[in-house]
Amino acid sequence: MNVATEREGFERALLARRRSPSTVRLYVAMLYPFAVFLAHRGRADLRGVTRRDVDAYACELAGSPLAPALRRRAVKRLFEHLVETQKLLSSPAEHLRERRVTSLPGRVLTEAEVDKLLAAPNTSLPRGIRDRALLELLYATGLRRGEVVGLAVFDVDLGGGLVRVRGKGGHERLVPLSKEAQKWLGEYLREVRPRLARKGDGERALLLTRSGRRMGPGAIDQALLSHSKAAGLRRVSCHALRRTVGTALVRGGANVRMVAELLGHARVSTTERYTLLAATDLRAEHARTHPRGNGRPPSDR
Repeated sequence: MNVATEREGFERALLARRRSPSTVRLYVAMLYPFAVFLAHRGRADLRGVTRRDVDAYACELAGSPLAPALRRRAVKRLFEHLVETQKLLSSPAEHLRERRVTSLPGRVLTEAEVDKLLAAPNTSLPRGIRDRALLELLYATGLRRGEVVGLAVFDVDLGGGLVRVRGKGGHERLVPLSKEAQKWLGEYLREVRPRLARKGDGERALLLTRSGRRMGPGAIDQALLSHSKAAGLRRVSCHALRRTVGTALVRGGANVRMVAELLGHARVSTTERYTLLAATDLRAEHARTHPRGNGRPPSDR
C-alpha cells in the first residue's frame, strides 16, 4: 500500500467532498515528493510510516519555497483518508498543525472603495453598462471568477432576483441578486447584449466581449484592472470582491452556514475565517472608539 496505489481512492474521496478537480489534482501532485521521500527512507509502504517519518518530512519542507503548507496538508489529508477507509488504525500525521488563520489572506475593500469601483465604468457606453453589470454581479454574489465565466443567459432570473451558479465540482446553487445588480443586469440584457450577440455565433454566455464571444478569465481580469485604475485603487481581483462580500455579510450578522452556502464553500470552517476577521475589525473599532479602549486616552474626570 503506497502513494501510487492509493492515489485513485484519495482522488475520489476529495471529489466526493466537493473539492474542485483542479484542487484535487494539486493535492495529488503534492504527494509525489512525499512518496520520493519515503522511498529514500525505505518506507514506501504507507502502513509502515511513523510519526517520526512525518516529522522528518515536515522538517525537510520547512526550508522549501515550494508550498510547504500545502504539501503538509496533502500528507495529512491522505492519512485521514486511509483512516476513514479503515486501511489504517491511526494517522501518523494527525499531529501536523494546520496553519492558524488570524486574518484572511489578501485584501478586503472598504465601502468607500467599493463605491468608487462600482461607479468607475462609463455607463453612457455599451461596454460601460456591461462592466457595471459585471461589477454589481460580483459584489452582490461573491462569485468566483470561473463561476462568472460559466454563467449563461438562462441562469439569471431577474424577476426572482436569483442567479443559478455552477460551482466547484459541478455543484449548483442559487444566489440572490441585489436590486442594483438586477437593475444593471437588466439594462445590459435589454440594451447591450443583443448587439454583442449578433456579432458572435449564438453564444449563450451571459457576459459577452465586443466580438460577441464569452468573456473569459482574461477579459474579466482586464475589466477589473481598468476600472480599478479609473477609481484610483490598486488592482482589485474577483477574489478580493469575494472576500469583501463574505466579510460584509458576517459583519452584518448573517449566519455563517448561510454565508457558506451563498459563497459555495464546501466546509463551514472556510467561512469561519470571515467571522474571525470581522471580530478583529470589531476589536480595532472598540479600541478606537470606546472611552477605555487602547486607542483613546481616558477622559479627564
